Amino acid sequence: MTRSDFDGLYARGKSLEDLFFAKRDSELAAALQRKYTAEEKEQLLAMAVNIRDDKTLGEIAKLDSGVEIVAAMALLPLVEVAWCDGDVSPAEKAAVLKSAVEMGVDLDSPMYQLLQGWLGQRPTPAAIEAWKGYVKALIATVTPDTADKIRHGVLGRTEKIAQAAGGFLGLGSKISAAEKACLNDLATAFEPPASEPT
Repeated sequence: MTRSDFDGLYARGKSLEDLFFAKRDSELAAALQRKYTAEEKEQLLAMAVNIRDDKTLGEIAKLDSGVEIVAAMALLPLVEVAWCDGDVSPAEKAAVLKSAVEMGVDLDSPMYQLLQGWLGQRPTPAAIEAWKGYVKALIATVTPDTADKIRHGVLGRTEKIAQAAGGFLGLGSKISAAEKACLNDLATAFEPPASEPT
């Protein structure tokens, strides 16, 4: 891993953070900048990316991406899938908020406030593109095993949100065509970079 990989990840994280807080109160952004102990950081990362493997968590924690950015990285796709059919159903909203709490997001935290804002007003396409760029940069800086665990953790939770509105009268597919398309689009962020021809 080169210095430029870390610089690229930092720049993508900063870009993502700037987009998240473009319309938010500066106090909310400042509150999210809180410093965490190494133990707190690993616990929050474990919940955010749905990983319980200490080695993998250690690798992610070393990247110094800020817990807030990693948590936002895990939350934004949940919100995007909830919005993909044009609105957020009560079941989808409940599923997103429940997932956030399971990830360790406190009900009175700035991150929870940000999440509620996203559920009320869909994140911009630019925010989704920034998220994809951040994920691609993150995946490029970790081992393939860690990248796979992050992918499964984030996309597994995202698929549960897609299933939350669930079919008609419990019949048929629980995931709509729009949700499937959205899931597939989000999954492209986790694809390894194309190798350059030699």
